[in-house]
Amino acid sequence: MVLYAKALFFIAAMMDLIGRKVPNEMILMGYGAGMYCIITGEGSVPVMIWKALWPILLLFPLYVLRVIGAGDVKLVSVISIFLNSSEVLRTLEAGLLAAGILSLAVMLKRKELILRMIYLKSYANECLQNRKIYSYKSLDGAGSYIPIATCLYAGYLIQGIFR
Repeated sequence: MVLYAKALFFIAAMMDLIGRKVPNEMILMGYGAGMYCIITGEGSVPVMIWKALWPILLLFPLYVLRVIGAGDVKLVSVISIFLNSSEVLRTLEAGLLAAGILSLAVMLKRKELILRMIYLKSYANECLQNRKIYSYKSLDGAGSYIPIATCLYAGYLIQGIFR
């Protein structure tokens, strides 16, 4: 079953890279595979629910800020059913680091680093002055899209190498 989860993760990562979205059908197939594991005696319902829920609770603030999408959160939830918590955390660390490096590379290539830092400072000041957290909006919409699911898959591969 772990092989199925790895394949699902890879396909979701490629769909995010190509189509800029992790389809809900992929998420449902992952949860279905988790339920299959329970039916075949490889786990219990409470454990599966907890394994699926804790990544959602952890990543929800990033979703609210629009740092990551709902599909990315749900994908991590599905993958966590099949990995242990330390593998999930290492995958998140390496994957978000990969996303940060990719973001920096994109900003440098477009010669937008200073402009984006000014925008970030302005955003932070607005949140602090109004004592309210707003969704972080991109300067140019889809042009700054970073495929987080793809970066998370890269993080999964990296954490597997450096275990």
